[in-house]
Amino acid sequence: MDKSFMPKAFSSNHHCQVVSAYCLDRLTAKVSTTHTPEFLSLKSALGLWPASREGQDVVIGVVDSGIWPESLSFKDHGMTHITSSPLNWKGNCQGGGQNFSSSLCNSKLIGVRYFNRALKSRYPHLSQQIADSSRDTAGHGTVCSSIAAGNYVDGVSYFGYATGTAKGVAPRARLACCHTKAHDAHT
Repeated sequence: MDKSFMPKAFSSNHHCQVVSAYCLDRLTAKVSTTHTPEFLSLKSALGLWPASREGQDVVIGVVDSGIWPESLSFKDHGMTHITSSPLNWKGNCQGGGQNFSSSLCNSKLIGVRYFNRALKSRYPHLSQQIADSSRDTAGHGTVCSSIAAGNYVDGVSYFGYATGTAKGVAPRARLACCHTKAHDAHT
């Protein structure tokens, strides 16, 4: 197989089969995976988006497959410290299971919960496989959370291509995530 047009990260891989690959120098393409605000036609100079101060102290709740709190998108650098809970926040950071400690919460990730009792009662034979944890094992909740409220992460790239800064639509917003465990029934 001719690997001359493959990115270097793939050209030495002998274990995968590539259907097609293109030399990026020969294509005109706009990488837009980290440009959600532009895709939504949000303007950084006027309108609601700049008026919100990048979501400062807004709490965004995400109900999905959980969260991977170690992701750089959920670090609290540049965030104001919470002296009192924003908007009378009553949530908490529920630890437990899969090395998920409540100490993983910070000024960015202020609330984490998991709900799995209904799932365990519906599928009692899977009860031991359904972890008591908010850890995202599917990845979807982590991605959705970072799109909505991911903090600034410099130097991101896709295998060395399209290097830049990734951020969510509201990078200064607080984040509260709930793992519903619905996908666990299918594993």
